[in-house]
Amino acid sequence: MIVNGQAAATFVSRNELFAGLAVVGFANGISERVSHAVADIGIVAALVSTFDISAIVWVAWGLSLVILLRSPMQPVRRSDWLVASGALLAFLGPVAPLSWLALAALAIYLLRTSPHSSLFHRGAWILLTLTVPMFWSRLLFAILSDTILQGDALLVGWLVGTPRSGNAIQLADGSGYLWIAPACSSLANVSLAILCWVTVNKGMGRSSSLWDVGWIVLACAAVVAINVTRISLIGFYPAYFDLLHGPVGATVASWLTLGIVIAICILAVRRDLPARANSGSAVKIQPGLGIGLSLALVASLFLKVSGLAHPTPSPAVDTAPVFPDEVTTLLEQQGFHMKLLTPKDDLPWVVGTAGDCQVRVTKVAPQGWQQGLLTALAQDQHLVYLFDGASYLEQPMMRTRADFYWTRLNRYLGRKAPSRPVLAVLSTSACENLPLRELADLSG
Repeated sequence: MIVNGQAAATFVSRNELFAGLAVVGFANGISERVSHAVADIGIVAALVSTFDISAIVWVAWGLSLVILLRSPMQPVRRSDWLVASGALLAFLGPVAPLSWLALAALAIYLLRTSPHSSLFHRGAWILLTLTVPMFWSRLLFAILSDTILQGDALLVGWLVGTPRSGNAIQLADGSGYLWIAPACSSLANVSLAILCWVTVNKGMGRSSSLWDVGWIVLACAAVVAINVTRISLIGFYPAYFDLLHGPVGATVASWLTLGIVIAICILAVRRDLPARANSGSAVKIQPGLGIGLSLALVASLFLKVSGLAHPTPSPAVDTAPVFPDEVTTLLEQQGFHMKLLTPKDDLPWVVGTAGDCQVRVTKVAPQGWQQGLLTALAQDQHLVYLFDGASYLEQPMMRTRADFYWTRLNRYLGRKAPSRPVLAVLSTSACENLPLRELADLSG
């Protein structure tokens, strides 16, 4: 049976098509986070914590759908079907982050094909900005994590007034060092502040102006100030680490950040609200499109779940046979008396002692996040990194990062790809003939 092209194009509206694609893409994009949250803390706790996804993200996504569906109905264009087909192919892939790329491409396409003052254009802006905290900020952090973490450390060190080594800051009482982990970075909150600004402005239909840049900078500066202040308090009062860094401190900081960002956004738009415009037309999803998108959603999530059945495990779990087990066994065979130590720097150490010689071994992140901390801890000790059967005076960042992300990609595709740990060894000057070659072989 031959169907007329014009009839096919008017079977559904652009509103239905792209709102449905936004649902399928978002569900696939968050599938990895949802899977990990449920596996880590259980379904009930994961639901309560909104799967470790900010409420701003959920509200922005819901509002983008409402705006797209309330926009005056438009017929589907021929190019819309081509773009939709490409997006569905991306959603069907087993790599979850690819869904955010496809959503960003969809939003850019809608921005280019919709009038600037239309509801469609506003919804597309929110959808595009939604991908910033969910994908683009993470990609930026993966590329520039050293610079970003050191930026936070620079501000914290300035407030605390103590020396800094990379992203590690000496505590105010001199008892140790505080290192800024990726989860403590200000970048995530900055991206959420930008999303909140766009959501409020586009949701209220406010026209953009040059003053917006100043308000956005103010919102971003506010969230950075809150995060840096919290970390600085840990530096001043390390005895209250569990309170400030734990659930209580995190909850207070999160609510304070959310409240201030929303207050800044509302303060900025309160005098520039447009008159109430036509709310648009109510859109009823066509049964055929609903069934088709539902099948695409089920199929794409099935492929994601198949890949997530072999997710990239946490480094501590994935390399457990090597560290601490095999490292401890090897050093014991060399005559060292062994013990496991986990200080407040959160790095678990295998500590071996033989006479005046003391050697400490730990496993570090392949992205190099602990380099500053290790340099500060080394002082007059000898520091060496072990990876892939070789030893290095500095962590081979390009190699360790490439290996980590290559392993992760393979596991997305369901392939077995063992992780190779990156080990750091600290030894005193009294240590001679350390079994570095044997330890390096464990990292291969």
